[in-house]
Amino acid sequence: MNIKWNAKDIIDLEFFLHNGENADEAPLESGKELIDRKIFLEEIQPHLNTEALSPSTCRRMFLRLWLEKRREMEVAASGANTLLPGDAFNDFYRLFFYLFAATGIVFGWGLAFTVLAYTGKAPINISIYLGAFVLTQIALVCGFILLFLFRGHVYLLKNMGPVYQMIGSLFVKTITRVKSRAFEKIPAGKRYSISAALGLISGTRKIYSPVFYWVPFLLIQVLGIGFNLGVLAATFARVLSSDLAFGWQSTIQFNTSTVYHLVKSVAVPWSWLVPQGIAYPSLEQIEGSKMVLKDGIYHLATMDLVAWWPFLCFCVLCYGLLPRLILAWAGWIGQAISLRRIKFSHAACERLIRRLQTPVVQTGGDPYVGRGGEAVKEKSSSEEIQRSTVTAPLPDEGAVILVQDDIFDRISEYSLSQRIKNTLGFRFLERIRIGLDPDKDVCTIRAWADTLEENFPVHVVLLQEAWQPPIKEGLSFLKDVRKILGKERRLYILLMGRPAQDGKEMPPSPQENEIWRQAVKKLADPYVQVETVR
Repeated sequence: MNIKWNAKDIIDLEFFLHNGENADEAPLESGKELIDRKIFLEEIQPHLNTEALSPSTCRRMFLRLWLEKRREMEVAASGANTLLPGDAFNDFYRLFFYLFAATGIVFGWGLAFTVLAYTGKAPINISIYLGAFVLTQIALVCGFILLFLFRGHVYLLKNMGPVYQMIGSLFVKTITRVKSRAFEKIPAGKRYSISAALGLISGTRKIYSPVFYWVPFLLIQVLGIGFNLGVLAATFARVLSSDLAFGWQSTIQFNTSTVYHLVKSVAVPWSWLVPQGIAYPSLEQIEGSKMVLKDGIYHLATMDLVAWWPFLCFCVLCYGLLPRLILAWAGWIGQAISLRRIKFSHAACERLIRRLQTPVVQTGGDPYVGRGGEAVKEKSSSEEIQRSTVTAPLPDEGAVILVQDDIFDRISEYSLSQRIKNTLGFRFLERIRIGLDPDKDVCTIRAWADTLEENFPVHVVLLQEAWQPPIKEGLSFLKDVRKILGKERRLYILLMGRPAQDGKEMPPSPQENEIWRQAVKKLADPYVQVETVR
């Protein structure tokens, strides 16, 4: 099954993941866990083929089929006119696409008409035309290429201090002003979806930044393509509608032969296809179009003065329009490659994958209520929900448990193993005692991490008593652990309740869960996940 993703799909996926991110707190009451399990049994499982699908392909297929079904359910619940954030993003992008293209064409047309203004007293200097429409664009294209090659070192700009802050502040104010003015003309229904789309893009930039990096890149190329088309259209219009004369002059006394060889070298990309008289002026024509200020233009031949315009158009076409087309094609390919490289391994996707594959026990025939108030009838037999499934060939992942010193001796390894298996589905590997000294804890975890292979499927679980609030020192410790683990290895915060008088453990309260979830959200790390012990 060929699974292709685009920016619209990414935004809608995060939108639905965000809506269902608290499903684990009260799965049976909200019905979201049952909905996801039902989607898996009816929409995903029939497509599974464990012999043909790799783990990464299976994950992408799970998420895509789930997304399509959730879209259908959203439309069914809210009506055919429902505008999802992904659709809002596409509308916004399409609007900017046409806006940038039109702006480029108008600007190129207007600037070319200004440069090609001819009064009949002096020929149009080709140096001005080439400088405005060719050399400047070559410099911009080279700048884009350098920015792409060194985009990983943009942080060096921060050394510019006040200049960097001033540019950043100006950029933010401009975007905010444009956004607020644009939103005034958008219906209220669409305004929410567009705000959600922009918020999701901003909130997931650590995961999807390679994808959305190409969005402004492509828009800028559209602006450049429109500019060059406007220049070419204006040049042809001026040539066809008026008698233009082109010449060249310079304070530096260039030899005519030097200019001829320079022009010939510039015309190499197209001179093999077009005859010399059209591809570039001949030596005699270059000599005949040389302007001398004290002599005027009356001694210059008309055929020599009009010989330049095909060369100028070819220059714009080859050194202006063609590089923009190539960059746009490269941007489209780059975005497609970035989409294929997304692993969908961050916390929200991992929670959904586990929810899809985990059987849910539900007896009785009461319906559960889906989003929008619609009632979905579930069969009364628990066997229907727990029936055996062919699961995807997901990797056999293990977990190392960080246990606070005050509860280390109270919880046995067997108990930890069962908690990890029931909650996260991971194998218990080992436990590490922490909480005596933060610096020593960090050194201990770093020493353990240094022994791991880069792609070894193991994650870290911090066993945390939910009744203890997330203080500043604790959150700082989480940041240090995340730095040690690397970019994509997940860190789970497993919340456990207070011990009861009968020796059992009370579950964490919804307020305690929410406090920890909100605190972890402030870390803006998509690979940190809060779970409650089951």
